[in-house]
Amino acid sequence: MNLGTIAFNKKVFNLDHMTSEELEELIKNMESDTLKKQKEIKKMLKWEDNILVDKIKKDKEKKFIKLKDNIKKILQDKTKVSSAIQYNKSREIILRKISNENAAITYGISLINKKVIENLEKYSEVENELKDLMEKYEKYLIELAVYHDNQIISEYIKLYEEELNQLEVQSKIYYLIQEEKRAKEKADNSDDEIREKICDLEDKLAKIDEKIKRIKQIIKKKISDKEDELNKAIESKENGLQKDTIKGPRIFSKATKFFLGKIKPFKLIEKNVFTNLKNRLEAYENEERQTRKINEQYLEENIIKTIEEVVIEDNGGLE
Repeated sequence: MNLGTIAFNKKVFNLDHMTSEELEELIKNMESDTLKKQKEIKKMLKWEDNILVDKIKKDKEKKFIKLKDNIKKILQDKTKVSSAIQYNKSREIILRKISNENAAITYGISLINKKVIENLEKYSEVENELKDLMEKYEKYLIELAVYHDNQIISEYIKLYEEELNQLEVQSKIYYLIQEEKRAKEKADNSDDEIREKICDLEDKLAKIDEKIKRIKQIIKKKISDKEDELNKAIESKENGLQKDTIKGPRIFSKATKFFLGKIKPFKLIEKNVFTNLKNRLEAYENEERQTRKINEQYLEENIIKTIEEVVIEDNGGLE
């Protein structure tokens, strides 16, 4: 990855060197901190009957602006961490599947001829075939992971945009409340129009809150779909290689050394071991592999730029 570093709670975190568990713990802390700050913001949006003196009003406004800026920064970094988690999770699944596939193939080859495993470089046909099959296996898994991550990250960007929208609407409500207080002092009913705008913005805020909930549900579903499809992709219907399909050692256990010396292990390995993976790759190509549309801005190498370019116009006060 090339996601760089973020600062949170006076600590610096390198996203490229963190495990999924560490990233998940970090995002949990970030969400908790955001929630606390949002509660403070919501308190400041409540109407207060007392007329604050200028200094107190200025201090309160400074606090509001600081809270808003802090939340904005956390939301941006939270989106980066969320993206990092998905890229990491995909890698972990792929590496585990490759490791399992290699273990199954190694087991199958060793049943036929242990010397092949011990001196693989001497059996170039076996080595090259294994390399080609595993490269194709990895390629197809990466394609699938990239597609699903692309879908998930696009939802994280939508979530980030809506959370910024939420913050901007809260900001407008805050300034309108201050405007309403000044209008009430005039006793000319000009505050009624401002109150109407506040009510409209509160309705808008409620809709944004619902949209945020929906996006979070979509993200949860897409993550589940990704993990399910990646785990099932190019898997054998049987549990790994079946021992009874690897017949080389049993067939030739009583043969003469001369006869054994004439048998090329590659043909046995290709038939009894490689065919299993070949068939699964072919079935995946014919039945499941698709040309999927990928949005380049959500790719791992571009995601930081994409996140940092998300901008919601801040009007501060009235629209």
